[in-house]
Amino acid sequence: MKHFGTLLFSSLLLLSVSCGSDNDSKSAPQQEVSPITSVDWKIFLQGRAFPDHSRVVVNGETVVDECFGKQQFQIDRNIAPQSLTLDNYKAPTSSTVKIEITDMGADCNSMSDFFPAEDVEYEMLKEGEIVINI
Repeated sequence: MKHFGTLLFSSLLLLSVSCGSDNDSKSAPQQEVSPITSVDWKIFLQGRAFPDHSRVVVNGETVVDECFGKQQFQIDRNIAPQSLTLDNYKAPTSSTVKIEITDMGADCNSMSDFFPAEDVEYEMLKEGEIVINI
């Protein structure tokens, strides 16, 4: 009976040591890849020219207002086709985007729709860069 108690104690001791910490068997936690939150946009205006004083709204946010002194982005009128580049702008959350271009008039006192579009498709050239031809 004495040997049985020693054997039982040894077995329990061995069992507790082997079932202790299992940190060694776990792999290192995987680093999460964050979703892309901003991309570079290039919007080309095919066969037309931007109005002299334009307001450009992308997905409900004004990105260019040439009648207002401060703006985030510029329209390049010196190339054909004319383009608007948005560096590090919000990544689209759907397969299409809404783009509105408004002609603000020569004196910035009148407004007329120049290009209103709800479902504009874009092309992802590479990760972090999209192109839109309108």
